[in-house]
Amino acid sequence: SDPTSEFHRFCRDKETHVVRLDAYEFPNVKLGRDPRTGLYPLPYGPTREWVEEMKRYPGENSGQFMFKVRGIFPKSAQDTLISYEVMAKAYERKPPECEHPPGRVSIGVDIARFGSDRTVLFVICSCGAFLDAVVRDGSDEATKNEMAITGLLLATAAERGLDEKGARQVAIDNTGGYGSGVIDRCRELGWRVRAVNFGEGPDREDDQEKYANKRAQLWWLMKEWLEEKASFSEMPVELQDILRDEATSPKYRFTSNGQKIQLEPKEEIKKRIGSSPDY
Repeated sequence: SDPTSEFHRFCRDKETHVVRLDAYEFPNVKLGRDPRTGLYPLPYGPTREWVEEMKRYPGENSGQFMFKVRGIFPKSAQDTLISYEVMAKAYERKPPECEHPPGRVSIGVDIARFGSDRTVLFVICSCGAFLDAVVRDGSDEATKNEMAITGLLLATAAERGLDEKGARQVAIDNTGGYGSGVIDRCRELGWRVRAVNFGEGPDREDDQEKYANKRAQLWWLMKEWLEEKASFSEMPVELQDILRDEATSPKYRFTSNGQKIQLEPKEEIKKRIGSSPDY
């Protein structure tokens, strides 16, 4: 019943043939009781009474009803931070009229930590439009060292007409010290680089009492951006599928004092969906 699970991803694969069993098509529900005997056609399986009870609670729009009665995956788990509906809106939203000048373009970089991880560069405009994504496998010889990643970043920037004075922002994941070499070299060349350490506290005073760390803060801000502004309608479909799976994978909870929001550890996400949410 978890739409963020590896099983759900398997079921959504185009090569997988899925047989859906809808309780409304089951004889006991479709035909009801025999008016003469008061018995259902089959002595097992769902009944009309059970379906009616499920409609009352938890309700027809609940994930439990969709999964148990209709045989459809819920659109989101109860504790999922970003839902499928939010991603769908971002994919449907048309980008505004914008020429994406260099001063409005930003690049985000996630550097591969292990062999199965990927180095991902996302290019977006402050108008909300997706512009490009550059992906390299962690085992790619061309990006095994930080200077090679620096070269990849600068080449991607040059393709968008960006230089060290023109880009709105270049943000690089520096959690655990990964990416330090890239950050240092870019700064040495005069680029304005934002080093992001997810383990640090939120950088806005108002958020320090709301989020457990910067990771939770940034994911929540991204959720709001996806809901209100992101326009990914021109993103390639295959990339939409990957991004949807990864963006909807993190679950959130509250700290033990019940006051601050925190995300589940990345290791738990990786274990559940089978890969690191690099995108």
